[in-house]
Amino acid sequence: MPRSLCWKDEYTEYMHEICPGRLTPEVTRLLNEKFGTNYNKTQIGGVRKRLGLPVGEIYQGRLLTREQHDYLVSIQKNKISRDVANEMNQKFGLSLTEKQIKSYRRNNNLNSGLTGRFEKGQTPHNKGEEVSQYAKKQRAV
Repeated sequence: MPRSLCWKDEYTEYMHEICPGRLTPEVTRLLNEKFGTNYNKTQIGGVRKRLGLPVGEIYQGRLLTREQHDYLVSIQKNKISRDVANEMNQKFGLSLTEKQIKSYRRNNNLNSGLTGRFEKGQTPHNKGEEVSQYAKKQRAV
């Protein structure tokens, strides 16, 4: 028959100290060593979740620095993500992909102004050219 979890305030304080940057098995080992308890990782994982303590390394990095972000904002208007990525890679020596730029734009509410649609009043690239003989025959049928 499993024992009930007799949790003490000192365990909670200790967990607040040791949890950031550590995985649950390591936290379990440290807690058991310090207090001579016999908790398993599932029990400690449940306590950790209830207390809202982070698990593992907390990623604080950003894709771009402030300088890179400002440069991206200045060049990104009316350009597709591939072109922006190429320019950023050349200027800063990065290896950004088209998908990363597209996601970065979406996450930071940056709008390139491109819709992928023909805007009203835009002239087609083949305006004024004669229709080929093949197309004329198709229309006649």
